[in-house]
Amino acid sequence: SFGGKWSFFAFQCPKGNAAVGRFWRLVIERQIKNVVLLDDASIKVLPAVGGSMFDGIKVFCKKEWQNKGIKKCTVTFNNEQLSERTEYANQQSGISVLTMDNELTNKAIISLRQNLIPVGRSPKCAIMCK
Repeated sequence: SFGGKWSFFAFQCPKGNAAVGRFWRLVIERQIKNVVLLDDASIKVLPAVGGSMFDGIKVFCKKEWQNKGIKKCTVTFNNEQLSERTEYANQQSGISVLTMDNELTNKAIISLRQNLIPVGRSPKCAIMCK
């Protein structure tokens, strides 16, 4: 059980490069360590291989694993302005991102939850759908 320790931030998928940059800045500022991307949000929010610039922030994504329609990757950032800030220093270990392209069923929600809980680094989670 989450036991009230978790904070969830819900987002609609951002439209455009600047909005994606603002999303990642908010994740950094709020020290969110877990992001769940539903539907096809990952196509717009995750960077291309080798990293992508979103409104001045270079975002990188390292694929970790894929199982039953859920994919896990770790997102990191590279930005000179951000590197001087304390919040950014806390993000150096990366943000755990789970994506799911399948239909959102009860079984899928349980699977997502089981994959979030072992992370245990931070009780803050951002959830995004289209």
